Amino acid sequence: MPIQLKNTLRRLCVALVTIAVLFAFPQTAKADTLASTNAPAFVTLYVYRYAFDNAGNAYFETERFEAHGRLASDTQALLRIRFANLLESPAKTPCVAQGTRLLGIWQDHDTLFINVSREILSFGGGVANERLLLNQILRNAAEVPGAACLVLLVEGAEVTWPEGSRTAWIPIRADETW
Repeated sequence: MPIQLKNTLRRLCVALVTIAVLFAFPQTAKADTLASTNAPAFVTLYVYRYAFDNAGNAYFETERFEAHGRLASDTQALLRIRFANLLESPAKTPCVAQGTRLLGIWQDHDTLFINVSREILSFGGGVANERLLLNQILRNAAEVPGAACLVLLVEGAEVTWPEGSRTAWIPIRADETW
């Protein structure tokens, strides 16, 4: 595919996603009003990632982030902070491959879309590692208000993961795992 066509398609995709985000998050205008009235806005975000005890048992560890002012009202920015921290921190998050990047995140009605780079598929292999990684993403998706379904895309496409997990149109429930 010629490079110009590829760049044009990429710009078109970015424009479509931007339009979708603007329609999905009409409260952005409310954020400007909130910031101009100096009303205190405060949000606490929790990022959940697996940790292991001395016996090798996995449990969720919680990391807390605080957002103040205008940022606390920006739903898109809060989504990005939560998942970028989870997916772009391989030293802190088990099974996340070095170089994994969050390429995009948006919510369309009750569906949460997360687009990540292909490096995420280099998680080390094995059913247990794949489930650890995907359960961390699913647990954090359960914290997104109004999200009932998750679509995890790799470089913009639905893929079957190395160990066979399906990552498109997954119901989000905080008490369930992959």
